[in-house]
Amino acid sequence: MVLKNSDSLESDLTAKISVKGDLCNACGTCLKVCPYDVLIQDINGRPKNYREENCVSCGHCAAVCPEGALVNAEFLENRIKPINPSMYPNSDQTIYLLRSRRSIRAFESKSVEKELIELIIDGANTGPSPHNAHRVEYLVVQDGETQNNIIKMVAQFYGRSIFLMKNKDALEKMPEEIQKRINAARPQLKDMERQFSRIKSGNDILQRGTPSLLILHAPKTPNDPFEPKIDVVIALQNASLVCSSLGLGSCELGYIEIIASKFPEIKKLLDIPENHAIYGMLAVGYPEYTFKNWIEKEKPEITWI
Repeated sequence: MVLKNSDSLESDLTAKISVKGDLCNACGTCLKVCPYDVLIQDINGRPKNYREENCVSCGHCAAVCPEGALVNAEFLENRIKPINPSMYPNSDQTIYLLRSRRSIRAFESKSVEKELIELIIDGANTGPSPHNAHRVEYLVVQDGETQNNIIKMVAQFYGRSIFLMKNKDALEKMPEEIQKRINAARPQLKDMERQFSRIKSGNDILQRGTPSLLILHAPKTPNDPFEPKIDVVIALQNASLVCSSLGLGSCELGYIEIIASKFPEIKKLLDIPENHAIYGMLAVGYPEYTFKNWIEKEKPEITWI
């Protein structure tokens, strides 16, 4: 959508950005915060278009303007919310939340309310994204049968992989790509056998009995250095912190995530687009137990230059 000229708007600076009437005080703040030099100041100090093609609609210019003079056509004023500093947690509260958060691997059977799941996803989606791409999509799996089918497929993957690791002749008949993948996984053979045995015995070590499974997927970007995995790591951390603030538990499911990326049947089961990859999974639910203490981490190695 492109804003048209009106009595209240000056000529559009770009196809996206316009200035409201006389509100601009020529302070130049919008230029200073723009990461891609989209705007420059004219002879009167007001912003004007310089490199429109660089704009990624990050919203910095509209969010920082002290007079509310800038309008971006991609998010009009109803999407620009005032910041209330009194709502910020103080540093002690922030660090306390970070320190006390722990992965939960045992959940009550109680379902997590839809509005809480939406709040968790909203928090996950607020993270920074390279080039403001925000390519991550979310799939919420609460259906028990679908969750059981995922476990069965993971068990099938484990069984097939273990068989090929132990049967050289069978492995040599497989495509080269599969041979490379199986050989690369050989150091994990004992761990895979242990996990496979536990799964067969009915021990849900994968989804941990979670009533809600969040699956984060995004378009494959083989030639993009800013791959969606960066977005997903940030989103998972944000989501886990929101869970803690709501009294919910969460746990990143690394095993399923890795297997799903190599086992297309899981993507088909979940109806995830062919051109997408699964980059992350998070179990979410009401914790069966709560931790009474937090453990101080080893101090990191820090180099000052």
